[in-house]
Amino acid sequence: MSKDAVSTTEIARLRELASILIPASATMPGAVDIPDFDQWLARAVRASGYSPADRQSAVEALPAKLTWESTRILSLSNPEGFAIVSTIVSAAYYMTPVVLAKLGYPIDRKNPAGMEEFVAEFETGIFDQMMARQPHFRVVPK
Repeated sequence: MSKDAVSTTEIARLRELASILIPASATMPGAVDIPDFDQWLARAVRASGYSPADRQSAVEALPAKLTWESTRILSLSNPEGFAIVSTIVSAAYYMTPVVLAKLGYPIDRKNPAGMEEFVAEFETGIFDQMMARQPHFRVVPK
């Protein structure tokens, strides 16, 4: 397993946290009640952009026994780590088709950015770091 891969232990710990942070309500499913939620957690991890080291450190900082109180204490004592794990958990939840359907969000909706939006985003310098890097390619021998 590469160091960027998400371990089953990490997924299990994130799932535990999800059960605390996103319980079921009268109108919405709890995170752990969603079919294939573990796969959505893994997908959210990959989409999050957090470094593997930061993510693993945040997961390892989770209390051994997760309760509402221990989670609250973690959020106060380690806000950076808590932000990472809570963002991943909530992202996974809100990416699921079940939740999107419950919210009435159109799953097949396509809303591409207009030219003005693209230019405005580009002008913020969002690509500057990437453009400054050396090219990423390898020479293929003939």
